Formats: sequence, structure tokens, C-alpha cells
Amino acid sequence: MPWSSSEIAARVADEVASEQLVSIGIGIPARVADHVNLRGPVMLHMENGILGLGPRPQNQKPALDIANAEGSPASARTGASFFDVSAAVTMMRGGHLDVAILGAMEVDAHGDIAGWQVPGAVDSGMGGAMDLVVGARRVLVCMSHTARHGDSKLVEKCSLPLTASGVVNMVFTGLGVFEIHDGAFHLVELAPEIKWDKIVAATAGPLIDARPTPSPSPSDARKSTEESDQSDTQDQDVPHDDED
Repeated sequence: MPWSSSEIAARVADEVASEQLVSIGIGIPARVADHVNLRGPVMLHMENGILGLGPRPQNQKPALDIANAEGSPASARTGASFFDVSAAVTMMRGGHLDVAILGAMEVDAHGDIAGWQVPGAVDSGMGGAMDLVVGARRVLVCMSHTARHGDSKLVEKCSLPLTASGVVNMVFTGLGVFEIHDGAFHLVELAPEIKWDKIVAATAGPLIDARPTPSPSPSDARKSTEESDQSDTQDQDVPHDDED
């Protein structure tokens, strides 16, 4: 079945577990904070002025002076720092971030991302997304695979106004994990019980199955060797036409 929003966030957290400075956006990306190992190297950055963001408080009264960029109660890990939005954006623009994690409305097979304007709706502007995607060394997008009416959000070419061009490295949806390169979406992992046919039907852009081929188990390899040896022996016992 498809991954939930929380499960997508957990998978993204696994992907960045060895990184150091990781900026997260709102929506599904904000949930990554609930799954990052607070004893690991990852320091989560949010553009409202936090480096070292922690998970949402559970079973305890939240601190009134700590919130994420969505305005939801949050926590801070040991060693966290707080600063104004100007300093937060300077970190984003200055190339100091290892990874940026954000949502999108469309991502295309060339790594273009559209994530700030909904057709027919009053938009609130691009926010810090433009600064994030051009300033980070890697850009990961986590989002639903299809829009509300079933249209694919993984497309050959974005139709919505772009946030940036050629910046997205990976996409995480409820159906699977994709790398983007060579003008195609390369599927590297399927969500549980999701079949390849469903991925094909839900993806509008060029798609390649890049999942690793499972290696044979030792017992399978031994069986194959025994069958090969038996075949060689049988061939030696069959007389050829030119033998006496």
C-alpha cells in the first residue's frame, strides 16, 4: 500500500541520516523532524530561524517560544541555535546547506520544480523555495504522486511556473523513490505492495526501472553449479557421429 505522509518523511530521514546541515520546508518535509536521530549528525534548518530543530512535542506541554515554519509547536535539540530570518536566508543563499527538502506541485524529468503557484488561486509568493533549491548541494522533493484529480505530478515537462530549473536530485512519493538524471525518473524503490504497473500508470514523465536486481542466495548459486556440472557430465556420455 502507498506510504503515508509520515512514512514518506521517515524514508527521507533515512536518506539524509549521514548529512549535516539539512533544511526542511513545510508540509510533508516538516514531518522529517519527527524521524531524524537527535544523536546523529543531522542539524535541521528552517527558514524561520532555527538550526537544530527537533521533533514535535509528544505527551508533554510544548514550549511556547519554539515553533517550526508552519507555526506548529516544535522542539530544539542540544546545540541548537536561533537567529532572524535574514540570517536563515543568508545560510540558504550562501551554499552552506548540504540538503534541501521541500514539497512541489510538479517535478519534471529534467529536474525542474514548480511549487509556488496554484492555477486559479491567489498565491502567496514563492517564499524561500527559490533560495533553498539553488543554494543547497542536493535537493529532495517529497510529495503526493498525483494531484487531487488524479493528474501525475511527475511529468515530462512542468506546465506550472518554475521555482527553479534542473535542481531536483530525488523525489519521494507515496508510491516510491525516484532519482532524476538523463532526462528520466529512475525508480529505485517501491512502497510496500505497490506494483510496477501502478507506477507506470501514475507517472506522466519518462520512467526507468532502476531497482537493483536481487543477488542469488548461496543455495541458489550452489544449485545452479550442480545443475551445470550434471549437464557437462551428460554431454560427455553422449557419443558423437564421428566416433567409432
